[in-house]
Amino acid sequence: ARRVAWEVIHEEGGPTELQKHAHSYCVVGSWTAGQMTRMNPVPGKRNSFVYTTRIGVSGQESFHLARDGDAEQLIYPARPRTHRPGVPVRGPDHLGGGKQWVVTGLQSELLTIRVQVENGHVVVSASTRSSGIRRWESVEGPARKCFGIANNWSKEVTAMVADPERPDVYRSCIEMRRPFEEFRVLVDEDPNCAFYPEVSGYPCGGAFVCGPDDKATGSWFQIEGEEGQMYEVTLDLKCEDRRWTVAWRPLSHDGVLFLPWSSEAKYGIAAPIER
Repeated sequence: ARRVAWEVIHEEGGPTELQKHAHSYCVVGSWTAGQMTRMNPVPGKRNSFVYTTRIGVSGQESFHLARDGDAEQLIYPARPRTHRPGVPVRGPDHLGGGKQWVVTGLQSELLTIRVQVENGHVVVSASTRSSGIRRWESVEGPARKCFGIANNWSKEVTAMVADPERPDVYRSCIEMRRPFEEFRVLVDEDPNCAFYPEVSGYPCGGAFVCGPDDKATGSWFQIEGEEGQMYEVTLDLKCEDRRWTVAWRPLSHDGVLFLPWSSEAKYGIAAPIER
């Protein structure tokens, strides 16, 4: 019989276990001209940071946060330039460009910004004496990001629903209203944060999927079919083959996969054959 065993070897003069990395946080505000200003740790409160400044002559300031002074680790609201409580906190990631919290107050009034992070849960607050405290929190699990389908003739975004058995897969259905339809997949309904094909006009699985970012320009996914035909669109965030990150398949009117069906197909449409 074979046996696998191991033992801990203590390095001379070194630590016996890994040390946790202590993160720092910065404010990027309308008063900093886009520069990062470090927040101060709150004495006696773990993973809690605070920053104070004064409201300017306009009576309004905007900001988002950055972890470790890194523009690729922004903390920001799910909606651009929002002051409404209840809007989820997103990040830390690279998708926060153009998204800030907005705070109002009297000129020269003290503005206090706080962030607390505990086990991945992020709480951001901003307060002034005249406007009180506004507080925003992150959402964990599949709802941490919202995805939706946007077409090129309407401003409406059709929400995608997380697959209960595959948390990194999202699905939605669209109906053909003309011989071909064009669409992108948006993050948090933001047209500047989209999944799109590297080249337009290719069938499902025929082109690499790019994004999410703001470089879609004129690139759209295209579906061809008869008017009234239903299609299921799938977003797979962990798909190894980027050609299938966004895919679609036809459905019958009762929501069942439209025949003919290929058992080898990943999403009901045969994947390209390697030669």
